[in-house]
Amino acid sequence: MADEKVKKALVEWLLSDPSAQASILSTYDVRDDYCLTELLAFMKKTSAEYPLLIGDDMSTQIKIKLILFLAKKHMKNYDSTHCTNLPTLLFEEPFDLFAIYKAKQNSSL
Repeated sequence: MADEKVKKALVEWLLSDPSAQASILSTYDVRDDYCLTELLAFMKKTSAEYPLLIGDDMSTQIKIKLILFLAKKHMKNYDSTHCTNLPTLLFEEPFDLFAIYKAKQNSSL
């Protein structure tokens, strides 16, 4: 999925503080509903098996939106010093696109 423009956008997001990250998401118009719909549509038209080879037939703009969406879903920003315990509120079930896809498939039966 990653070409140089996509990698650049992701690195910029990763190196940013939370307010700059929000600005980057806004700049690229990253909306959860849109990105989730795109990913589920991709899974429906291809195989819903790991690994998903997302992006071959997508524009750079859509790839940027999806990679930033996935980064946001899988990563939390926590500012602390080394060896500081993580607060329990940062622990949550991981984002599971396959579970969402299966639930959508089952609900449409």
